[in-house]
Amino acid sequence: MNGRSRFAFATMVAVAIMLLAQSPAFAASQMVRKVDNFIVLFDMSGSMSWRYCDTDSRKADLALADLKAMNELIPELGYNSGLATVASYHKYAALTPYSRSGYAANFTPLGDAVAAKTLLGPATPLGDGIRQAGADFTNLSGKTAIIIFSDGGQNTGRDPVVAAEQLHKNSGGNICFHTVSYATKPHDQAILDEIAAVGNCGHAVTTVDMADPARRAQFVKDVFYTEAVAAAPLDPDSDGDGVPDSRDACPDTPRHLKVDARGCPIPIKMRLEILFDFDKSDIKPAYVPEVEKVATLLKAHPEATVLIEGHTDNVGSAAYNMALSKRRAKAVEDYLETKLGIAPNRVHSEGFGLTRPIADNATEEGRAHNRRVEATFQNLFELR
Repeated sequence: MNGRSRFAFATMVAVAIMLLAQSPAFAASQMVRKVDNFIVLFDMSGSMSWRYCDTDSRKADLALADLKAMNELIPELGYNSGLATVASYHKYAALTPYSRSGYAANFTPLGDAVAAKTLLGPATPLGDGIRQAGADFTNLSGKTAIIIFSDGGQNTGRDPVVAAEQLHKNSGGNICFHTVSYATKPHDQAILDEIAAVGNCGHAVTTVDMADPARRAQFVKDVFYTEAVAAAPLDPDSDGDGVPDSRDACPDTPRHLKVDARGCPIPIKMRLEILFDFDKSDIKPAYVPEVEKVATLLKAHPEATVLIEGHTDNVGSAAYNMALSKRRAKAVEDYLETKLGIAPNRVHSEGFGLTRPIADNATEEGRAHNRRVEATFQNLFELR
């Protein structure tokens, strides 16, 4: 072989090595899995049939497309995988060794269910679904990722954040939650962010993030694997809030503020110790100081506003309790405005009925705690 031939051969080898290094098979050999199992929980509630924001796409259709796109990026590193829906709960795939094509086979029956979904579908027992998944997917060994595709519109059953915290605790910290959000309301987004923040080991993205190839790939990497050979690219945290810039939805957050899993400041939430008599919405004199706490904060921070949330126990119909919770929240709103001098444009109220219990409705004590009011402030955030 003459010199020119040797040069040509060496060039061919170099090009082949470069192409091999860029192939999925070669890249997979550089990856180390972060989890041993993953389970997808897919929200099939009625609200997932609604259009997402100002688009023509239904939330459920976007979620299915995002799930398929995520599956195309998951490296085959020996995971066990499962798939279930919530609202209503249905297991589409038991925990089995993961392969991309095998997992994709579950998408056909899931897609048929999504196509048949109507606005009259069930409410969202998201907390019940999380709990059921913990009971249903047994023999979990090692680290487990539970990935929730949902709009966060939890409106029935147990508190989903509490359910996630309990499952994380029962696993000895081996279960972490990750959320892909289709929320269109701030309090629904907050639920998903709080779920992802359980154990400080989850990640929260939106369907907008999943539509961006780079962000989608980063989410898959954050959940599933780390680089074993090549050092991971530097991912700076410009505002020093503990959330890398690639995942920071709120850049330039002041350093003195606490942030959620998306890097956004956490609004101050105050539980008011206002307990109501059964079927009543009047504020007893003993609880007036609780309302005054809200007024004090608002007066000290003129830029802040507040959402007053009303909640009930489960005695009576859901419709009646929804109306009762609205009356209770409105009673606090009216007191702040008429008795304590807070401008009407700074106070809003909303009722949640019996959908967000914090105690056991099977006991009188628990029901008393569920008959409550909470205040969530805007433009007023938790400090580090």
